[in-house]
Amino acid sequence: MNVMNFSIQLPRRRIQQAWLGSVLAVILVTAGVPHAVLAQSVAATPAPMSAPADMQLLASDATHIVIELTTPDFQLVDDTGLDGPCQQVTVDGYPQGGAAGVPALPVRVTTVGVPLDATLHVTATPLDSTVVATNFVPCPAPQAVREEGDAGLVRYVEAPAPADVVVYAQDALYPADVAVLDDLGRLRSQRLARLELRPFQVNPVTGTLLRHTRLRVEVTFGGTVQAASAGTSSVTEADGFEAQLAGTLLNYAAARQWRAPDDTVNAAAAPVPTL
Repeated sequence: MNVMNFSIQLPRRRIQQAWLGSVLAVILVTAGVPHAVLAQSVAATPAPMSAPADMQLLASDATHIVIELTTPDFQLVDDTGLDGPCQQVTVDGYPQGGAAGVPALPVRVTTVGVPLDATLHVTATPLDSTVVATNFVPCPAPQAVREEGDAGLVRYVEAPAPADVVVYAQDALYPADVAVLDDLGRLRSQRLARLELRPFQVNPVTGTLLRHTRLRVEVTFGGTVQAASAGTSSVTEADGFEAQLAGTLLNYAAARQWRAPDDTVNAAAAPVPTL
C-alpha cells in the first residue's frame, strides 16, 4: 500500500466550477438584504446532498476528513491529436483534467467545508491499483483559444494542443499527485476547499496506464479548530444559499459547525477566494 503526501496547492485548475456561479447568483440576489434578516428567513435546515455512488464520506470531525473513491468503469477511445494517433480515457461524469499539452486524464472533483482557522494537508492512499494498458498513448489536454465574435464579444473555446515535450519525455507516472487540495477561501460564513482526485496515472514513455480502483483521501487540520456549541452552527444562511451549500458540500452536516459570522474570522487565515 502506497501512501502519498501532498502539500496544499493554491493555483486554480482548468476545470470550471459551475456551482460557484450558482452560489454567487444567490449572493447577487440577496446583496441588498442585511445578513441578520436573511438568517432569520430560514425555516429549516435543508437535507444534505445524496451520497455519490462512487464516493463515500468515512469521517468528518475536528481532526480530519476521510473520503474513499471507488472509480467507475472506464473506456479507452482512439483519437487523433496534433502529434498523431492517441487515446482518451473516459469515465461517465468525470471531466478531463490537466493543463494544455499534458496527458488528459479523468478526474473526480468534490467540495468540502473546512474549519475557518485550520491549516490543511492532504494525504492519498491507493487501496487497489491495476495496470489497465501497456501501450497507451495519452492525448494531450486541449488549450483555450480566444475568439472574437460580433460586436466585439470575446469567448474562449477548446482547441487541440501539441503535447508538452517535457512531460511526455519523463519516464515516470503522471500526474505525480493523485490528490490535490485547493483552498477556495471563505464564502460568507463557510470556508470551502476543493478536492481533485486523480484515479488514473500514465507513464508517457512506457505507455503504462495505471487505474486506482479504490483511493482513500484524508484532509487533516492543523492549528486550533473551533466549533459552535453543541455541534451546531451559530450561523444559518438564506434559504437559497443554504440549499446550495447543502447540495454542494460532501460533508455539509459536519461543516456547518465550523461557520462564523463574517466579522469574526482573521482574514489572513481565511482569504476570500479569487473567482
